Amino acid sequence: MRTLTRLLRAHGAWAAVLPTVLAALLAALLAARVAQAEEPYPKDRPVTIVVPFAAGSSTDTIARILAAELQSSMGGTFLVDNRPGRVGIIGTTSVAKAKADGYTLMLSSGAQNSVAHWLFTNVTYDSVKDFEHIANVVEAGFVLVVNNDLPVRSVPELIAYAKKSPGKLSYGYGTASAQLSAALLNSLAGIQTVGVPYKGQPLAMNDLIGGQLQFMVADVALVKPLIATQRVRALAVTTSTRLPAWPDLPTVAEFGMQSYSYSTWVGLAGPKGVPEAVVGQLAQELRKALGQPAVVEKLRTLGLEPLYRTTEQQQAFVRDELEKQRKVVQAAGIKPE
Repeated sequence: MRTLTRLLRAHGAWAAVLPTVLAALLAALLAARVAQAEEPYPKDRPVTIVVPFAAGSSTDTIARILAAELQSSMGGTFLVDNRPGRVGIIGTTSVAKAKADGYTLMLSSGAQNSVAHWLFTNVTYDSVKDFEHIANVVEAGFVLVVNNDLPVRSVPELIAYAKKSPGKLSYGYGTASAQLSAALLNSLAGIQTVGVPYKGQPLAMNDLIGGQLQFMVADVALVKPLIATQRVRALAVTTSTRLPAWPDLPTVAEFGMQSYSYSTWVGLAGPKGVPEAVVGQLAQELRKALGQPAVVEKLRTLGLEPLYRTTEQQQAFVRDELEKQRKVVQAAGIKPE
C-alpha cells in the first residue's frame, strides 16, 4: 500500500509539471528552427552558377568574375558549371527544373531568355514564369569579324563580296543572340549567307580562324584578344554607338544601315521559388560588386558595360524583351527550327 501511495504521489507530481516540461521542449525546438532559418546563406555547401554556354565565352567570363566577388563578400563557395548545347537551351532547361533553394543559379542572358523562344520550337521553359531574375549585371555588344584570308576590310566590302557569291559565305554561331545578329545583318544588307550552329561561340571561332567559316558575329570578350593578335579581322561593332573599349572601331550602322543595332543583356537568375531573403541578399551583393571600380574596369576592358537592374526591374525587363525580340526575329526573316 505504501508503494502504491508513493507511485501515485510521483505520478501526480509528474502530471503537475508535465505541461511546463512540454512547453520548455517546444520552445527549444522553435528556437532551434529559428536559429537554423537565420543561418547565413550560403551555409555548408557550394552554390553552383550554371553557364549555359561553353568555357571561354563572354557569359563564362562574366560568371567567373561574379562568382569570385560573391565568394569574397558572402563567404562560402561559388562554382561555375558550364552546360553548353542548343545555343543555351540545355543548361537553361536544367536550371528551370532545379531545386529552388538558392544553391543552383544561372547566368541568364538575352540569348536563352529572350531570343531562343522565337528561334526554336522545342523550348520547354518559360523565361518569366520559371525563373527568379535576381538582377541584371551587364549589357554586351558584338563584333563583326572575318577570316584573315577573306579579301574584305570593311562592312561595305563584305556585303559586296557576299552579293557576288550568294550562298557561298558561311558564318558560325554558338548562341541565339549571335545567330540573330548575323541573320539581321543578312536581312538588312540583302545578302544570302549560310549560318552554321555550334555548341559554343569558342568552337565557332576556332573554325573561323581555320578558314571553315568566313565571318562571324562574336562576343566582345571572346574576340578581343584574337583581334589584338591579328588572328581575325574586325570590321565593326553591332551596338548603336561605338564601344569605349574600341573607340576607333565603327558601328555597322555607320555604313548606311542606320536601323541595324544589336546588343544583349546578362544577369543572374535562379529557379522560380528561390527564397525571397536569398534573392534580396544576392541582388544586394551584385549591386555592391558593380559599384567597385576594379570590377567595373574588368568588365569594361572586355567591352562589357556594367548595367544593374533590381529584381523587380529585371523581371519586367525580361517580360518586355521577349516581345521585342519576337519582332526582331520576324524582321530578320528567321523561321523557328
